Amino acid sequence: MLNQYSSRVRFVDLICSYLHGRGGNSPTKTDIGNAQALKSALANWNAALLAVKPPAAKSIVRATDSVLKQILELTLGGDPNDDWIAVRKVLAKGDCARLKAIAKDVRNVPHR
Repeated sequence: MLNQYSSRVRFVDLICSYLHGRGGNSPTKTDIGNAQALKSALANWNAALLAVKPPAAKSIVRATDSVLKQILELTLGGDPNDDWIAVRKVLAKGDCARLKAIAKDVRNVPHR
C-alpha cells in the first residue's frame, strides 16, 4: 500500500508540474485550476484510505490511479525510446481524459 501511495503522490505531482509548465512562464488559469483540483482530490482520496473508507466513486483520482496501475504493470526494457513509447501508449489509451490530452501534447517530444 505504501508503494502505491508514494507512486500515486509522485504521479499526481508530475501531472501537476506538467500542467503548471505547459504554459511556460504563464500557465493558464485552467491548467492551474486543474492542478489544484487534482491535488485536492488526491488529498481527499488519501484521507479516505487512511480512514479505511473507499475513496469517492467519482473522484478524478480514480481514472488517474487506473492509468498509473497500468503503467506500473509495464515491463520496461531499458531502452528510453521504447519505454517512453510504451508509457505514452498507456496514457493515450487509459480511462483518464486528462492523461489522454497529455499523451497527445507530448507525442512529438524527443525521447532519445
